[in-house]
Parts: sequence; C-alpha cells; structure tokens
Amino acid sequence: FIASSYTYTLWGHPYAIIVLTGEALFISLLLHRKTENMLLLAGIYWVRLFAPTIVFMDAMVDNFRYCMESIVGMIEIIRMIGIIGIIALFLYVRGVG
Repeated sequence: FIASSYTYTLWGHPYAIIVLTGEALFISLLLHRKTENMLLLAGIYWVRLFAPTIVFMDAMVDNFRYCMESIVGMIEIIRMIGIIGIIALFLYVRGVG
C-alpha cells in the first residue's frame, strides 16, 4: 500500500493504489494455498483479473491512462522473472540446490 501510494502523485488518481494493493493481497492469499509460484499468481492477476477491468474502465471513462497500470504490471512481472533468474543462477553457480 505504501509503495503504491506514490502513483497518486504520478497519475493523479487513486486507482493504481487499489489495483496494486489488490495484487499484493491476491498473491499473499493464494501463494501457499494454491501454488508456490509467485510469478504465475502475478500473471493470473494481471491477465485474468485486471485486464478486463482496464477494458471496462476505458469504455466507461474513455481515457487511456488506465492502460499505464496494466503496462506497469507487465513490466513488474518481467522484472521479477529477471530477479528470480539471477538468484537461481547465483545459487546454481554456488552449488546450493
């Protein structure tokens, strides 16, 4: 919540705070219950739950600033894949796993 509150300053609306907090809650609720794959859960959240919301908001408000939130989410997923890949490579080189 605290990290996503800066988006209000950037874009001038509170919707990103709700969306990013929702992502954190979605992942934290399902992480150990359904799967251990955080990237899979983030992908499910952004593609299956949030993308339809973007289309709905664009149709209702006729403003494309909400698409930025979806783009930020996809960039976040790509960044997480990179970070996890680097950690896995580091552990592999060190022989831990």
